Amino acid sequence: MAENILRESIDRLQQALDFFEQKIGRPEFIQEKGRERFRYRNPSPEIFMTLKAVRVVSTYNACAYLIPVGYGQEVCALIRTAFEFLNDIHFIAEGVQKGTMTPQQQEMLDRFFEEDLLLPELLLNRHSKKPTVPRKKVYAHVARNLTPDNPDRTQKLIRLLEEAYSGYIHGAYPHVMELYVGGDWRFHTGGMPGTPRKFESLRALVRSVHQALNVFARVSALFANEELFNALLATRKILEVNKLYAG
Repeated sequence: MAENILRESIDRLQQALDFFEQKIGRPEFIQEKGRERFRYRNPSPEIFMTLKAVRVVSTYNACAYLIPVGYGQEVCALIRTAFEFLNDIHFIAEGVQKGTMTPQQQEMLDRFFEEDLLLPELLLNRHSKKPTVPRKKVYAHVARNLTPDNPDRTQKLIRLLEEAYSGYIHGAYPHVMELYVGGDWRFHTGGMPGTPRKFESLRALVRSVHQALNVFARVSALFANEELFNALLATRKILEVNKLYAG
């Protein structure tokens, strides 16, 4: 039951992504030996949000494959990346909604689109990578937009969630120890489908998808698609009554 609702929610996000992709058009293919690639000719905030949304949906589809076989650690690592993508979308969506970008928002866009596929020798010759917008600035913008009456608390919650899941990416001590199972007295590196870890990762995914439904609904509103906006919110309401979200 829970898995079915989760699948329907991810499919709804895919429906939204299909619309976003249609709105921004196709990229062009650059025929350059050793660096063949697709790129958009005229970068824009709308393209940025859509490309981040691509990664969100792809991430959730991967999680949906990993959960049944019990790869909770890997699911949580992927959720951490989705969390960052969603915050980036929120960050840029604020500027789109206001009709003007702050210096930090414009910097994020510029840094994103200036990245290109580099040959190994070019990577070796590049002395350093330009820094990105500090995450605390992204948190601050998102928090002020979501809860203008109490942005400090929201900012702390966003940072707490992002940092908590970072342990799965960096292999933090307590996170690695979650793979150890008493009774067997060993680390389970081939998945943990028969343990509470599977349920925990499923709940984490459901709550992350709930956040994505909100973010995608906002982008749908910016693209002036009221029907899609309402469909995303309706799916969110269905997800909210599921025990994995509400429990």
